[in-house]
Amino acid sequence: MYRNNSRLWVVGLALAFFGCTDLTDLEVINENNPETERALASPEDVEALIGGTFLSYWVGTQESNPFGALTTAAEEGSSSWGNFGMRDYSSEPRVAYNNSSSYGNRNTNERVWNFLYGALSSAADGITAINGGLQIGVDGKDNPRALALASFVQGLSLGWLALEIDQAIIFDETVDLAAAAAGDFTFEPYGVVMAAALVKMDAAIGFAQSDNFTFRAGWMNGITPTSAELIQIIHSFKARMMAQVARTPAERAAVDWNAVLAEANAGITEDFVLTATTDFTWFSRWTRHATDEGWVRADYKTIGWTDESGGYINWLA
Repeated sequence: MYRNNSRLWVVGLALAFFGCTDLTDLEVINENNPETERALASPEDVEALIGGTFLSYWVGTQESNPFGALTTAAEEGSSSWGNFGMRDYSSEPRVAYNNSSSYGNRNTNERVWNFLYGALSSAADGITAINGGLQIGVDGKDNPRALALASFVQGLSLGWLALEIDQAIIFDETVDLAAAAAGDFTFEPYGVVMAAALVKMDAAIGFAQSDNFTFRAGWMNGITPTSAELIQIIHSFKARMMAQVARTPAERAAVDWNAVLAEANAGITEDFVLTATTDFTWFSRWTRHATDEGWVRADYKTIGWTDESGGYINWLA
């Protein structure tokens, strides 16, 4: 499924940039789908595009897909409902993931893929415009802020893909879209994708260190981190992803845990909490499902270790 979706996404993205030849020849202006050059012509447009990238990441990762399946697969929560792949992913003995494009719960991965590549696409467009000379703010004074956010979201998106999916395309501003439309793109294994994600996060830290700024309201709903606070947030995400990417005992043993600890120590010292909304914008449907009675319960394998009566050990046996 990943390969088919990604090929369609790359080709579709390339066509969005290069597939309007006929309209151009006829000198017809489509105001509803303007070409990239006009859509990104003003600093305000570019900043707004980059400013929306974190929301794309958020929507793609905080919904019931993929969280329902991931929660039950990890035995953090337990649910027998078939919604969101919860039953399929948590069945014991374990069953193979249904990789068919007709699978009813394909959104467990398809939604993540589509939204994260949407975020990567917007970040790449914004970075390309700035690298091409566009200046946000007087004499480009707000360029570092925009580049810091764009690079951070690139790292987040690639990192999440590495955590959930076996192979992904490392998409950024260096990709040749014409070549990609012709089928010239490479799927990299999750370890390589995670390495690229960490490079992007380090780039974001560099941009944040180069200037003192505060994020605009709405980029991360409810909080407006300063450049120093953003650096802490990035370090914490780096620590989390460096620790979580390992999938086997051998990979866990190979993790540089001292490096993970260093990132964590350089990270946030209070909870990273965004403000939810009820209009399905900044919203976590999974939080609602997970707390509604009858949907999900805490899994015994998560809470059982706190039992002192012996009941859990007996049940496990």
